[in-house]
Amino acid sequence: MKKSKFRHGDIFAVPLPDGTHLPGRIMLDIYGCLKKRLFPEDSPLPGLGRAVAVEMYSRPITNLEFQKSEILIPGAYVDNDELGNGWPIIGNNPVDPKTVGFPETLIGRS
Repeated sequence: MKKSKFRHGDIFAVPLPDGTHLPGRIMLDIYGCLKKRLFPEDSPLPGLGRAVAVEMYSRPITNLEFQKSEILIPGAYVDNDELGNGWPIIGNNPVDPKTVGFPETLIGRS
């Protein structure tokens, strides 16, 4: 699978079994920050590998046009393999990576 480029604030769509999509937003590309050495040496984040921190929205969409809704999951770590591939990028809503809180309990893998 071809690696896709993505950035902080990108809106993506996770396909659901009924043909709709659940939108989410990339809050922080952890691996990208690690490659640029933006975290302190004692940071626990290298253990997350190629993960990104995301938030997920509550309302499924029937087309690939983002419609903001309440946040369903305020923070989770997901592997970046699907972003831009199986989970298409459908927009961007800028986020300041310096303001992102780090979820401590939710980790997802595809």
